[in-house]
Amino acid sequence: MKESLLKGDFVQLVDSLNAGWEAKKRMAVSISNAQIEEVYEIARKAGMRAGKISGAGGGGFMMMLVDPVRRMDVMRALEQLPGQIYTCHFTKYGTEGWKIY
Repeated sequence: MKESLLKGDFVQLVDSLNAGWEAKKRMAVSISNAQIEEVYEIARKAGMRAGKISGAGGGGFMMMLVDPVRRMDVMRALEQLPGQIYTCHFTKYGTEGWKIY
């Protein structure tokens, strides 16, 4: 994935993320469930190119790679489901984070 990002190769990034998600699901049956798969499929049909779950236990998030042209389609499709949508973007400085108190 790092190489894909450094090269700006979105196709390779999508392939890598999809392969990683499929490999992760093969590690244990508890990695995914029907609700996660439903969200994934709804997002995919709306235009998501790749995604995976990160986090543990009762929390976490689903990271999705979406072509900017389809971004609003995916967001509208997910609005009907429980959860929150957060946007992110790549920067030249790497990971940036903040917390609001």
